[in-house]
Amino acid sequence: TQLGNLNLARAYILAGAVDGKIYAFGGDTFDGAALIAQTMAEVMADPAGAGTWDDAAVADLPIAGDEGRAFAYDSDSTYPYAGQIVLATMAQWSGSSNEVVLYDVATNTYDTTFPDLINARRNHGDAIVPTCTVDPDDGLPGMWVFGGYFGGDAPPYAPAEYYPLPCA
Repeated sequence: TQLGNLNLARAYILAGAVDGKIYAFGGDTFDGAALIAQTMAEVMADPAGAGTWDDAAVADLPIAGDEGRAFAYDSDSTYPYAGQIVLATMAQWSGSSNEVVLYDVATNTYDTTFPDLINARRNHGDAIVPTCTVDPDDGLPGMWVFGGYFGGDAPPYAPAEYYPLPCA
């Protein structure tokens, strides 16, 4: 069911939900020949209700980004990024990026000093693996990225990487 239109139609958005609100960052518009990465960020404050997107409630990205992934954490999360969204990566079609940006929902600010990925990529998969083990080097728990564009659209794709999270 369609709930509401974004303020600017775009594809390849980095999206995540925090405390029941859906956040949409960046993405691409199409000028008839190329994808154009955007800085726009907005939030759907009440997905269960009117479904209205609010651009004014979220500061725009510090740099344009598309074709990345968002790791979102509710404010009561036991992980260190409670109430924040990790945006990996800030690619701009047709290139790739290893840049990661952290968005803080409470302060409506971005932190561009978050550690970057090792490999530049776009259109990758992601997962948060929450399981704790006794091996500190196994990536559990952690934020993982898999594959994606890696200098070309044909294999080999970008290798898997993870950012460790402390056991809760």
